[in-house]
Parts: sequence; C-alpha cells; structure tokens
Amino acid sequence: MTKTSTYGIDRIERLSHPLPILGSEREAVFQLSDTSWRLMFHDSGRCMSCGLLRSKLEVEYVDSRTCRLSVTGDDSDGFQGAVVLVAPARKVKADLAARKASLEHAGKVVAAVESGSWWWDARVFDGLDWSERCSVAGVRYRAGWWGTGRISPSMLPKVLDFGPRGIVLRGWRVRLVIPWDTVAGVEVTEGEWRPASEPATGPASKIGASVIIRSHAGQDAVFWTSLVSAARLRDTLRPLTGHLAGALAS
Repeated sequence: MTKTSTYGIDRIERLSHPLPILGSEREAVFQLSDTSWRLMFHDSGRCMSCGLLRSKLEVEYVDSRTCRLSVTGDDSDGFQGAVVLVAPARKVKADLAARKASLEHAGKVVAAVESGSWWWDARVFDGLDWSERCSVAGVRYRAGWWGTGRISPSMLPKVLDFGPRGIVLRGWRVRLVIPWDTVAGVEVTEGEWRPASEPATGPASKIGASVIIRSHAGQDAVFWTSLVSAARLRDTLRPLTGHLAGALAS
C-alpha cells in the first residue's frame, strides 16, 4: 500500500499532550501511511506522529459509523491517547492490518537482501525497462541440463526474460523458470549456430550471442540468439551479472 488514509475525528477522548497547544478538536484528522500514523490539527498546523512499529494501535467498535482507536507508544514516555474516528471499525481494522502486513513483508525483504538474496530488492530491476525485466528475443536452446533433466528443445525461437521471477524461457507459454537462488552465474559469449540442414564443414551461416547460465549444482544451460551482439547483451545484463558475481564472491 502507498496511499495515505485520512479519517475524520468525531471526538478526542484523551491525549498525553495538552489539546490547546496542539489545536482544536474539530480541525483534527487522523492519518495512516505505510510506516506511521499522524494526528494533524489544520488550524494550528501542528501534528503528532509515530512509526507503526513503535506504537500499539487497537480498534474498538462504537457504532455503525464510528470506532475508537487507542494508541500507545512503545515506552513509558511515548504518546498515549484515544480518538473516535468517523469510519466503521471493520474498515479501520482492515486498513491497519494491511499496512502492518506490508511492514512485515518489507522487513523480510530487507533481511533477505542483507543475507545475499539480492533479487528480492525491486530496485535491482527498476532500471531495466518498463516491465522490470530484460528480454532477449529469438532465443534457441542449444545444449545443457538444468535441475533433473535436459531442457526440452523447440523448433521455434523463444524469448528469454531476466526479471524478478528469475530467468524465464517463454513462447506461447512458459517453458522454463530458473529461480535466481539456483543461478551461480550468467556468461555471454560470441556464438554461432548451424542448422542441421547445413554441412558440418565451413563457416556457420549465423553469428550471434550465446548465453550460458550456470547453476550452483555445476550444470550449464546454453541459449543462442542472432538478434543481438554479445557485446550489447553483455552490457544490458551487466547490472544483474554484477549482483551475481558479488553474491558469489561473498
């Protein structure tokens, strides 16, 4: 969630700070954001706020159109108060639960990134393109194994996506998903491809880029495309291959 919720106040029942210093009750609103709550007084321009992780918020039913919100700080000197909001209790409870769940997820993401799971950080993929992934078209599977068996070849070229899900080979449907936690490295080299109909001698008819995906289990899967040069593809994938190299070094 990103949008701040604003609730009107029916009355303020108690505050740990003198109300005259803050402003008038009729000009107050209560706001919830992804990380904090705020009690704002428009007439004085003053507000009180605290992080959701540092506060205990409890919602009680008053009637069909109002509810009581009790707020307690995480220490003896913190904020304490209760306000009656002009909103149904179920609505405020759902809003608060969703924001707490978002905070818990954010904490898990931070912990995962710090432990080496760099792909959990959405900012890694923000700079790729509007879809938050790098797509390589005209890809053919050439050789290798992944997981429990050989990747199924196909006559038609596919698209190889590098994004938050991992490395995905897709056509009309997804054919293969390689999670980032199984990938040890991605190497891009100059590659050539010779159709089965061509003689084995002489130069290959098509030159392009080979993408070698290496697993932690020592397996390689090799893909090839003629639609982009190895140098250009190497530069495009550098943000991701850099993270892979850093994770492997650590």
